[in-house]
Amino acid sequence: MVEEKIGGNLWKNINMFYSGGDSFVASFAPLVTDAARQGDSIAHSILERNTDCIARVILTAAKHFPAGEEPIPVVLCGGLSHVAEIVAGVKEKLVSHPRLSTECLTREPVIGAV
Repeated sequence: MVEEKIGGNLWKNINMFYSGGDSFVASFAPLVTDAARQGDSIAHSILERNTDCIARVILTAAKHFPAGEEPIPVVLCGGLSHVAEIVAGVKEKLVSHPRLSTECLTREPVIGAV
């Protein structure tokens, strides 16, 4: 998949990953999702680690909210919020915190708000 995307041998073109910048590297994220959907165990573990990290950040932030019963809204946004497996994995990991109310942003964020 990667070689098809870059149009050549990965190892002969490895410098593309070092010179392409963050957005170039990020452009390969859909390939990881596709590979996981096709049963690739390494791609699946990459998605699992990312859902763990996202959930850990949210749970850590939730500790700073005052005690009470009021729901704490969590809005997932960005490219990963469009990947069903990521969203489901994050929501599953947040079930342990009953106050968290998780949803995905369905429109463009206000400039400067995120």
